[in-house]
Amino acid sequence: MDRIAGRFTRVEPRHRVRGLVLGLLSDLPRKNCWSIAEWAGEATPDGMQHLLGRARWDADQVRDDVREAAPPRRAHRLPAADVSPSAGRSYELVTRS
Repeated sequence: MDRIAGRFTRVEPRHRVRGLVLGLLSDLPRKNCWSIAEWAGEATPDGMQHLLGRARWDADQVRDDVREAAPPRRAHRLPAADVSPSAGRSYELVTRS
């Protein structure tokens, strides 16, 4: 969070974005401003809604900062698959290794 803290001019959005990100990464069954605000200990979703809708910050710069900090993604190697027609309208999945 320290990497993106400078993208927010006021301290309140800095604290709130931490709660928002942790709420999004949590195991909440529904992720909306109400549920995340409650999870973060806020009485109402007003602060989260303000952060997402009216607060001044550059989402593109925050995205770029997060991408720089994240480890590089590795391509997942999946086995090649052929879908071969079998009798009738069904299909048989044949994997090659």
